[in-house]
Amino acid sequence: MIRAFARGPFTEEGHDVMTKRGIFAAAALVLMLPMGSGALAQTDGRERRGRSLDNRFLEIEARAPGFGGLFRDKDGSLAVYLIDGRERVRAEEALSDLLGADEVARAGGIRVLQGEYAFSELAGWRARADTVLSVPGVALTDVDESVNRLRIGIEQEEARGAVEQELDRLGIPREAVDIKVT
Repeated sequence: MIRAFARGPFTEEGHDVMTKRGIFAAAALVLMLPMGSGALAQTDGRERRGRSLDNRFLEIEARAPGFGGLFRDKDGSLAVYLIDGRERVRAEEALSDLLGADEVARAGGIRVLQGEYAFSELAGWRARADTVLSVPGVALTDVDESVNRLRIGIEQEEARGAVEQELDRLGIPREAVDIKVT
C-alpha cells in the first residue's frame, strides 16, 4: 500500500488560495452532480480502503508485535518486515486471516525481512510529518512498506534541507525516512 498526501490544486506553498469565485464554482459543480454519483462514491471508497488497510496492518501488528509492513516482491511472494523474526508464525496466521489462507499458500507462505520499525511507528511518524507538506517543493508523505520507512517526495533537491529541519523539529529519526525527488 502506498498512501500519499499531496498538495491539492487549490494550495500554494501549503496555504489555501482558492478565491471566492473558485469556491462558488466548486459549490455549483457539486450541486450539479447527481446524488450517489459514481465519482464521489469512488473517491470515498478509496479513502475508506486506505484507512482500512492501515487499520488492518495495525491489527496484524497487535497479533504479531514488531510487524513493519507487507508487500509483494517482484516474484509475487509476500514479503513481511518483522523486527523479531520469531513472530513469523503469528504474522503468517494474521495474514491468513486478512488475505485468506489460500492466498498466503499460493504465495508460498511469507518471506520475512528484518524490520527496523513497527508499522505503528511509521504510521505515527507519517501523521506527524504531514506538516512537511507546507514546505515549498514537498509533494507527498507516505508509509513505504516495501522498505520499512517513511517516504517523503520532493519536487527538487533544494527542498531537502528544509524537510530535514522539520523532521528534526518533530523528533522523527532521519534514518527512518527516505527523502526522494519525485
